[in-house]
Amino acid sequence: MRNGQHRRGLRHGEEAPHLLMTFGETYHKIKGIEKLLGLKPEFYGWSCLSKIHSLYLYGDYDYEEWLEIQNLRMVMESEDKEYRMTLFFRDVTSFYLAQSAGISGFEIECSDDHAFGDRRNFHVFDFEEGDIRFYCREIEIEEVVNREMIKRKEEGGLAYHGD
Repeated sequence: MRNGQHRRGLRHGEEAPHLLMTFGETYHKIKGIEKLLGLKPEFYGWSCLSKIHSLYLYGDYDYEEWLEIQNLRMVMESEDKEYRMTLFFRDVTSFYLAQSAGISGFEIECSDDHAFGDRRNFHVFDFEEGDIRFYCREIEIEEVVNREMIKRKEEGGLAYHGD
């Protein structure tokens, strides 16, 4: 450590550049991030998503790369049940899930320089209990709904199925 620099090249009192970026700037590589920020502009982090509502892991074929891949569609709900989000993860590798529907520390890390390996742009994991972890090439937010929208959807679904 020379000239007041610490291990990561920061001078005393400086903040890491990634801490100065907004949530939207940090996660701009996630397709559909505007759906989340449009409904909840104050969204601060993934850890508020604590319940897996549904999960579907399936095989697919990547015709651009000419190889078989695994995709994952996961519906998660916030701890306060205010929001439900459908996330699509493309080209999932190293998938692990414990027998728990609750996630205590859901997190997504992005990498621009393939630090996680080839075709691994995102690392998704539970930083507290380790109940879920995997890597993927792409993430898309397919849908974000708030409590009022969930209620209308469920009421509409019940009326439809009752006919």
